[in-house]
Amino acid sequence: MSFRRKLLAVFGLTVFVSVAAVTWIVSVSTRRTFERANEERTAALVAQFRHEFNRRGEEVAQRVEAIARSDSATRIALGINRSAPDYGAYLNEAKSLAQSQRLDFLEFVDFQGTVISSAQWPGKFGYKESALPASATKEPFLRQEELPEGAALGLSAIRQVKVGDQPLYVIGGRRVDRDFLASLELPAGMRAMFYQNLPGSFSPQLLISASGTAPQPEHVAPLIEQVRRQHQEASEIVHWSSDPGDEEAINAIPLFGLDNELLGILVVGNSRRPYIELQQHIRSAAMLASAAGILLAILFSGWAATRVTRPVEQLAEAAREVAAGNWSTQVPVSS
Repeated sequence: MSFRRKLLAVFGLTVFVSVAAVTWIVSVSTRRTFERANEERTAALVAQFRHEFNRRGEEVAQRVEAIARSDSATRIALGINRSAPDYGAYLNEAKSLAQSQRLDFLEFVDFQGTVISSAQWPGKFGYKESALPASATKEPFLRQEELPEGAALGLSAIRQVKVGDQPLYVIGGRRVDRDFLASLELPAGMRAMFYQNLPGSFSPQLLISASGTAPQPEHVAPLIEQVRRQHQEASEIVHWSSDPGDEEAINAIPLFGLDNELLGILVVGNSRRPYIELQQHIRSAAMLASAAGILLAILFSGWAATRVTRPVEQLAEAAREVAAGNWSTQVPVSS
């Protein structure tokens, strides 16, 4: 290998290693910064969700409290404490009161758990309310509501009306659905979905977004199943298509009702497109820097090789001249 090629190899390798090291350091730093920002944005969205959850819960509690204090509730409570109460007289009470307080769900239940009146499903009259809380908690809670068309998730509150020996329970609530998700103010690049946890395997219809049924639910099915099994928050990177810019960092947060029952899963998506585009810019800049560095290495190695080899070549030529008998041959000396 000639001296010039050796210099070119040394300079080229130096440039390549330097650019690769800088690119790796910048890429790792960028990824860590993006991950921290993603965690902060997700935590902020979850906090916003819980704030909205608590705010709506307080509204529901106030509306249920107003019903519990109403003359209608007092009349029903007095009626069920009679020796021979006529529950049929109160069959339609819940529906009218729910409409007046703008509640999606409202039921009157006696101390034994028997449904006296149900706004969302009048046919439940006389049946036992299996989901009646063991104690009349004052705090709003998530609750699975049984409807003729299936189960629905509600943010509910319960109040007790006691005007005799046997208390009357007032259970009212609002749906947790896409309208609830639409009320969340999301930062750019983020979205929220909600999965209603029902018995059985994963059901795509139960995963909703603010615009309706979530697209391509099968991509997040493994993550949701993991949360359903472990009852713990989980996260993963989801590839929605072959385009790397469509990747999302998905966090799934379990939501529990009374008795620590898993009733829903909040699914938060954070687009990785800004990170992917930044990584592509870093790689492009690294390739450009490498190309420029190698070009400079070629030029510099050629110049350096010329500076070193030219005097040697001149000296060799002079030696040949002297050997031929030309004793007057001289070699210029430069510092």
